[in-house]
Amino acid sequence: AEAPRQDGDRTYVMAMYALFALAFATFVMPVAGIVLAYVKRGDMGDSVYNNHADYLIKTFWGGLAGFVLSKITAFIGIDSVLLFLVSVWFAYRLAAGFVRLTDNKRMSLDTWF
Repeated sequence: AEAPRQDGDRTYVMAMYALFALAFATFVMPVAGIVLAYVKRGDMGDSVYNNHADYLIKTFWGGLAGFVLSKITAFIGIDSVLLFLVSVWFAYRLAAGFVRLTDNKRMSLDTWF
């Protein structure tokens, strides 16, 4: 009974990664991803999938903070540089997390990089 549930958890986490990746096309999809992460992570116990949901939650809030900071700094002309750096950071976190997920490995929740 545990294996089918974990397969379902894996599917949910992969959907979260896909929704987050769609941030580059539309800002609505990461919101759907963060809602899914918050709703489903409690059902995942202390699994690798729960770890990835927590990792994506941290990625969402870090990305949102960077995005807001880039908008606040628009008046001094560094907004596009900050937005680029936040986008690279966001893409890196998604790629690194997805690769580790496919290997069924946990992500470190202690670092931002």
